[in-house]
Amino acid sequence: MHSKMVKLDNGLPVMYKKYPIDSFSMVFVVNYGSLYESKKENGIAHFLEHLLTKQTKNIPSEKLKNRLFDNAIFWNAMTGYEQIQFLFKAHKSKFDTIASTLSDILINPNIDEKAVRLERGPVITEMRGGDDKSPDAVASSKITRAVLGEHPATFTVADSMRALRNYINVSKVKDTYSKYFTPDNSVLSVTGGIELEKMLPVVNDLFGSWSGKFSGKTLSPAEYLPPSRRTFRLRGVDESMVVLGKGLPPASKQNYDDVNCLTIANSLLVKSLMLELREKTGITYTPSSDNSHMTSFGINETSVSAFSPKYLNLIENTILTEIDKLYKGEISHEAVEKVKENTVLSGLVSLGEESFEIAEELGMAYAVLKDPTYPEALPHLFESITMDDMRRVCSNHLNPDDFSVVVLKPYKKC
Repeated sequence: MHSKMVKLDNGLPVMYKKYPIDSFSMVFVVNYGSLYESKKENGIAHFLEHLLTKQTKNIPSEKLKNRLFDNAIFWNAMTGYEQIQFLFKAHKSKFDTIASTLSDILINPNIDEKAVRLERGPVITEMRGGDDKSPDAVASSKITRAVLGEHPATFTVADSMRALRNYINVSKVKDTYSKYFTPDNSVLSVTGGIELEKMLPVVNDLFGSWSGKFSGKTLSPAEYLPPSRRTFRLRGVDESMVVLGKGLPPASKQNYDDVNCLTIANSLLVKSLMLELREKTGITYTPSSDNSHMTSFGINETSVSAFSPKYLNLIENTILTEIDKLYKGEISHEAVEKVKENTVLSGLVSLGEESFEIAEELGMAYAVLKDPTYPEALPHLFESITMDDMRRVCSNHLNPDDFSVVVLKPYKKC
């Protein structure tokens, strides 16, 4: 069954897809995340995510926690660059309870001085514990800064903690909520065994009276810095890492063929790097290469980690050589077809088996692309890619001269 989209009178899009199972998945997406924040605001999105799921005006903290744990198989909330998500999975008999709880979380938040004061400490503690200092995380942060410069995507956990301590207050939190938590800036996605005829009246009754119009800012496309090469030394590590990155058109400026061709190109790059490095060093490495596309920016990032410093030049040059082959159109038709086949098959398996993932994908497809058909169309879109498409996209986006390079080396005392 194909997905459906219904828009409530207040502007809230509701995505729906039926599966012959006894559970349902519900994902609510708000178009607001850390990229919307200045350095002194950084952390409000994450803070709101915590505050809203702590208690509501109608449901005290302990009762809300018990209601969620007693009725949901799984529930979570998460904050990203551009969205806040609330995710639930439960038996279909619990649909009304989960839907009413979610609507109360979103429509009747308890945002006052006491609630903000009590939640500030736990959120800062969680941030401190989640501050990833691993070489992979450091390298990804450094290459993002090399590509974007001073940008909200490069704000650190320390920046967020500083803002929460010194600048974020109840007035700022309320203002952010009123501007961004509106039906016309959100998406509700429901998949699984619940019937549309049962789901829609419940959703309309619970969410239809939610008022408010989006009055926040929209994200402008990022400006990318010229390519550069920088070396950093890390304490407590014995091995090196190299990561290359360049800016890509944001999702709002990118077409599906380009995104999918870059996905295939990065798969080819990973395989060729693995084979080349094993032949040259006798060691099997696990390279990483990926293209990501936000509403306001995109990045292509390729890395090889955990190698002896003596191999640094060899590995960096090998990455640039393999990218250059893609850029020049030296691409095997057979290899492209194999990647396409594997991608299509994995997509079809996902579409047929995991309603929770599809609920999230449908919600995010509408939130980012305003196109709820994208997840289901993806297998066909990959199948239709031609070698001319691949060569055009690689020529446009994978010039090795456009990549910034970040190198991490072990720290050595002088």
